[in-house]
Amino acid sequence: METEIIKIDPRKIKLLEVNARYMKPEEYEKLVSNIKKDGKLTSVPFCYYNEDNKIEVLSGNHRVMASIEAGLNEIQVMLCKDKLSKDKALAIQLSHNSIVGQDDEELLRKLYAELESLEFKEYSGLTDDFINFCKQTEKDFKIPNLQYQAINLLFLPKEINDIKNCLEDLGELLNSFTILANIKDYDNYLETSSLISKCLNIKNPSTTFLSILELSKQNINNLKKIAFDNENIDYTPISTILGRSDINKEYAITIDNALNKMVDKRIIKKNEKGKGLYLLAQEYLKNIKS
Repeated sequence: METEIIKIDPRKIKLLEVNARYMKPEEYEKLVSNIKKDGKLTSVPFCYYNEDNKIEVLSGNHRVMASIEAGLNEIQVMLCKDKLSKDKALAIQLSHNSIVGQDDEELLRKLYAELESLEFKEYSGLTDDFINFCKQTEKDFKIPNLQYQAINLLFLPKEINDIKNCLEDLGELLNSFTILANIKDYDNYLETSSLISKCLNIKNPSTTFLSILELSKQNINNLKKIAFDNENIDYTPISTILGRSDINKEYAITIDNALNKMVDKRIIKKNEKGKGLYLLAQEYLKNIKS
């Protein structure tokens, strides 16, 4: 493939009519802001001659749009001089969107910490919250440059709501849509999925996943025993006791009032309301014995 770097008015570049790469409004605004500060693009879009012999963007659609909004009259682009078929052009577009590297989060955090200027921290597009999340992730997994394979399950809108409801009922036992597992555990999941799909005559893998969540919810007592017997954890989701993550509002108001009074009387600290429930239950059990 023969290419060259050219300078061109971004308004003369044909933008993609359909772009799979989505950028959040705040991210796009940050891109425009950075281009205004730099007065140029610091990474070049990739373009080609389309069927009408006009220069069209293949990769860097947002950069071209942002450069126009930033008021640039000229930008550099990498132009493919070869005539591309529709299939090849689309394949290049998809490859530029999908083939990306992974950040070493520990190194990312260290580099971010070296930035002394608040202005340049903002310029980087990273946030303190994200860096703290990286730190927490490193603490949780302690595996640098972890290699993994993503497996996607597709759900209909109604199924998404069903999943959310199941996850809410299961509480923190399943608190994320991203589940990291050993490949042997995935084999176990496949075996379990196959068993459930055969027993319930389900053909759709996503529906099978929903059924697994529902069965987990129905067996919350077994999960409670596992959580209670686990010597390596100090906390367990309240849903293991209640069987769900929410309670009647009237009950919640009464419990909240009682716990707040315990805080006011300095029986417990503000961040020890779980201990307050424990003390109330302990007092009840004591009265029952007497």
